[in-house]
Amino acid sequence: MVKPFAIITGGAQGIGASIARRFLEGGLRVAIVDLEEQVESEPCSALMAEFADVSYFASDLSTSTFLDPLGVDLASWASQAGELTIGTLVNNAAVRVRGGFREETIDSWDQTLSVGLRAAFFLSRAVAPMMLPGSTIVNVGSIAGRTVADESPSYHASKAGLEHLTRYLAVNLGSRSIRVNCILPGFIVQDRHKKRFQAENNTEFRATVARCLPGGEPGDETAIAQLAWFLSTREASFVSGASIVLDGAGSVRDQFALVLGQQGNR
Repeated sequence: MVKPFAIITGGAQGIGASIARRFLEGGLRVAIVDLEEQVESEPCSALMAEFADVSYFASDLSTSTFLDPLGVDLASWASQAGELTIGTLVNNAAVRVRGGFREETIDSWDQTLSVGLRAAFFLSRAVAPMMLPGSTIVNVGSIAGRTVADESPSYHASKAGLEHLTRYLAVNLGSRSIRVNCILPGFIVQDRHKKRFQAENNTEFRATVARCLPGGEPGDETAIAQLAWFLSTREASFVSGASIVLDGAGSVRDQFALVLGQQGNR
């Protein structure tokens, strides 16, 4: 029996690497697509050392021609098993420029939208014909597509666009029985940032996070990986076109209540 495989963009580290690990643990072959310099990142190296069914494909998704070499490489790798069967595409790659309203440039805007939105559409369109009924596309958006912070207007715009692209693809690929959903993480402490978050000199920031989140604790990469896995399984067979907020109810808390110091029933 040929194993289906998952394509995970931005899968060499962070949230993408955690998603890759969960899919590998679930028995899928995994193709990690990321920038060439990320192949030696610690999470990616660990995955490739631990699992035989993972391969790395260097690709700069910000270019308009990224599909030309990537498509050939993926097809060659997948067909080595005798059949090309894509089970899941996870559009996770993103660019987050550190800068706000006045710091955004045309170049940073174009790069962010190219990686986070344009690549997601064209890769989805390219792989859809190679997907069997029941296959899935999972887009990793952000609560920033619905709420507004001070930094990176291009990041906000790309994530808002990705959520609506999810709905568009769900409708247009529904006749092929391909489901498309979007995960909207809120405040997540990624593995590479945990040491800094837990540092002794960071107590004030942790206290602020605890006040903003009803449960008092931030999320981590595993929560996103588990949801991405669930959305790719038959248990979620009627879930399509959905955007699932994963933020511990942080975005639904009344902001004025926070100002007043109301913490809820604790």
